[in-house]
Amino acid sequence: MTGDAVSRTVPSEADTPVSPRTSGWVPLRLAAAGVASAWVFALLAHLAHADVLTLLLVVAGTGYALRSGGSVLDRLVLSLAVLAGLACATTLLWSYWPWRLHPAVLGGTALSAIAVTVVVSAAGGRAEAEPATGRVGCGRRGARLSRVHRLAGVG
Repeated sequence: MTGDAVSRTVPSEADTPVSPRTSGWVPLRLAAAGVASAWVFALLAHLAHADVLTLLLVVAGTGYALRSGGSVLDRLVLSLAVLAGLACATTLLWSYWPWRLHPAVLGGTALSAIAVTVVVSAAGGRAEAEPATGRVGCGRRGARLSRVHRLAGVG
């Protein structure tokens, strides 16, 4: 077998198409769009005196970014625990931060971190683990059964 036969059968790197998932520009653009939309949402919510919406979005976004928990309620409880621990750990830093506890700045920063985390984990090929459907509190067994039923097309 000569070198020409081998080069014809093995595609070169130039011949293989680059998928958007492996391209570095798509995650960068998505992260930039996520950061921009996070700050726009936080500032508009503050101007509308609806800062509680930013807090709710931070809790929901943290629950979405977490990959553990059997149900939606489990993810929300875990996200509240993670955010409470983060608030305890960063309270001293926030007191020396130039913007103090301004809700638009805190919300924009938190939403930006969530957006970048979600984009980076998706770009790395980490699949989204869906929360279990069915009864609240059904636990791991209910989560496994719902996945089996979904795969089998039963329910």
